[in-house]
Amino acid sequence: GTRDVVVGGGLNCACGSYSFVGGGCLNKSLGASSFVGGGAQNCGIGIYSIVVGGQMNCAYGGTYNFVGGGLCNCGANNRDVVVGGEKNISCGSYGFIGGGICNCGILSYAVVGGGQLNRNCGAYSTIAGGFSSTTSANYTTIGGGYINTASGIYSTVAGGHRNRGQGGYDF
Repeated sequence: GTRDVVVGGGLNCACGSYSFVGGGCLNKSLGASSFVGGGAQNCGIGIYSIVVGGQMNCAYGGTYNFVGGGLCNCGANNRDVVVGGEKNISCGSYGFIGGGICNCGILSYAVVGGGQLNRNCGAYSTIAGGFSSTTSANYTTIGGGYINTASGIYSTVAGGHRNRGQGGYDF
C-alpha cells in the first residue's frame, strides 16, 4: 500500500494505504489507515482499525474498530471496542466489551463489561458481568449473577441466580 510502515519484529505486513505495524510477529495491518501495535498474529483489516497488542486479535469489517489486547478478540462491525480478555466478539455497531472470556455483543450499542459466556443480543442493552447471562430484547440490563435472562423490553435483572425479566419494564 501507499506510505505503509513496519517498525520491527518479524514477518509483519503493513499492506493497506497509510497502515502501521509497530512490531511483534506475524501481524498484518491491511485496512487503510489501520494500526497494529505489536503482539502476535493480530490483524487490522477495517479502515481506521486499531489492534494494540495481544495474540490473534482482529479488528475487521466496517470502520474505526478497536481491540486493546488479550487473546482471540474481535471487533467486527463499525466502531466496536473490545478492550481485552479472551474470545470476545462485538459485532453490532458501537458495541463494547470490557474483558472476560467468551462474551459477545450482537446488536448495536450492546455492552458487556466482563464475566464469562455472556450473550448480549439486545440493542442498547447491558450485561455488566457474571456468568452465562443473556439479553434478548432491546434496552435491557443485567447487573451480574449466574444464568440470568432479560427478555422483555426495558427489563432489568440486578443479579442473582436464574432470574428472569420477561415482561416489558420488569425489574
